[in-house]
Order: sequence, then structure tokens, then C-alpha cells
Amino acid sequence: MIIYNSPSNAIFIYNPVAGRGRIKKRLGLIIIRLNKRFGKVDVKETSKKGDALEFAKEACGRYEYIIFGGGDGTFNEIVNGIACYKPSPILGYIPSGTTCDIASNFKLPRNILRALEIIENGIASKKALEIDALKINEVYAVYAVGAGSLVSIGYKTCQNKKNRIGRLAYFLGALNINKHIKGLDIESIELKDNTNMASASKGASLLLVLNSKHVAGAKINRGYKHDSGSAQLILVKKTSNNKIRKFLSVASALMFLRFAKIEGDFYTKNLSRTTTSNLKIKTQNANWSIDGEKSKTLNKSNNIEIKVLPKHIRLIVGENTA
Repeated sequence: MIIYNSPSNAIFIYNPVAGRGRIKKRLGLIIIRLNKRFGKVDVKETSKKGDALEFAKEACGRYEYIIFGGGDGTFNEIVNGIACYKPSPILGYIPSGTTCDIASNFKLPRNILRALEIIENGIASKKALEIDALKINEVYAVYAVGAGSLVSIGYKTCQNKKNRIGRLAYFLGALNINKHIKGLDIESIELKDNTNMASASKGASLLLVLNSKHVAGAKINRGYKHDSGSAQLILVKKTSNNKIRKFLSVASALMFLRFAKIEGDFYTKNLSRTTTSNLKIKTQNANWSIDGEKSKTLNKSNNIEIKVLPKHIRLIVGENTA
């Protein structure tokens, strides 16, 4: 936890469709509360993908705080907007997405009034938590990078369905096996200490690099710490070329991570978890996902480097998180 002293000025950025439009419905109340704290807060509403990133980039050097509402995709855009600017604005987050894995990591409530109260208390006490981020080639992630089977569920599940039935939309989407069971051709994985994981990655069906406890609404990475300076590489092996069996093997591996109380590194025949702060991956035609969103930039590259950026983001969180 750090303590900062700086002028109080802020911009509020929000996604009007995230989480069934919860933020837009309470926008008047949010602005009243923020104006009471800051005197006057500027407001930006996103209308398309990439808007939050541009708004955040423009805010750097102009505002001390970026308060924002949306899901994990909005959070990712905000981080990509500020990641190259130092010191970057301090973030205050009102979670309103379908799963909000980032909110789960930092025990931020989905209740708008309670989230506002945490932000107000953080500003009043001049405290923010420094958290790690991930840099993947020239883009950034808050909590997860993935390639292979099932990673497309997050971005191929339509927003209208998520708004109607919430997390159940992801589960129903996963049942469309032909859409989400993908091949993964990894040539090599090299870790910071020069460990070559070519043999461990051969035949992998799913690759995840996690800077988070919670992914897809489930706690599958129990060893995570927000400022450890490291991430976890998870590899799930392909057990069959049959799509149904491949789906079941990936799903069972994720269920094992969800319910087995295992922390730290481990290796089995079909599943492994390895701690690292820097890794290089050579692969062919992988479908990459960053924080649950499709990455067109990475999908054009066969050479991926992932670095952990220690304590790179400042986020206002509840006291019990520190």
C-alpha cells in the first residue's frame, strides 16, 4: 500500500452496456457523489471498442484519478491507455461486467454505492494499492493471457445474451464445442532462467499465463499475490484428437484447478503450473485472448514475449485487500 499526496481532479469513464447497463442507470447518482468529492468530474461514455483506451490515454498528465465503470474488458482498455505513462493516474473501479474477475481479486463490490464508498475512502485516506501488470509484446493485461481451447468463450459470447442471463451465457457458450475447441501448435516456451519447456508444452491444448486468482468467475490460481512480481504459466495437455474428449480434458483440468487446494508449482502428465516473471513463446496460428478479449495484434505474431511489470498500476481497493 502506498500513500500519495496530489491534487484532487478526476475523469469518469464508463461503458453504458456492461452488466445490463447498470452504470448508465445510476449515472446521475454516481456523478453527484463524484462531484461532491472532486468539485467537478468530467464524464466520458464509450460507444465502441477502444474508446476507453483512448480516453484513458488522453487523461494521462491531465487528471490524477481515472474513475471508471465497466467489465474486465473496460479495465483492460484503461490499463493499456495508461501503461506507458509515469506516474500514471490512480484508478478507482466500479465493477459492472458479467464476471468481473478483477473485482473478485481485489474484493471490490458490484454494488455501485459500496464501490463508490471504497473509492471515496481511498481518496480521503490518500491510499492506493500497487499491483502487477503483464506486458505481452506491445500490449498489456491486468490478469490473464491465454491461447488454445476455450479462450474464445469470453469474446464470442454475445453481449445481449450476457445481459439477459449473466454468467450462464458463458457456460452455454462453452457447450458449442466446434467453436471453442482450437488447436495449439507451440514450438517452444523459454523461461527467464533459460528453462526450455518444449517437451512440457508439446501437445498442449490450452496455455494460460495468470496474474490473478480468479479467471472466468472461478478461483483457479490460488497462489496469486497482487505484487509478487511473477505470474503462473498453466499448460493443459491434449489427450485426444476427438473434440469432445479434448473438451472434457480441458474442462476437467480447469475443474481440478478450481477445487484442488494446491498452491505453487506442480507437474502432472496432463497439467502443469510454473511460476515465472518472463517467458518467450513460439507458436503457429494461435488464437490469443487478453483479459477475456480477442487480441488481433497477438494473433498476427508467432513470437510472444510476456513480462511481469511489478507494481505497475495503482488501484483504490478496500482496506481488507492490502
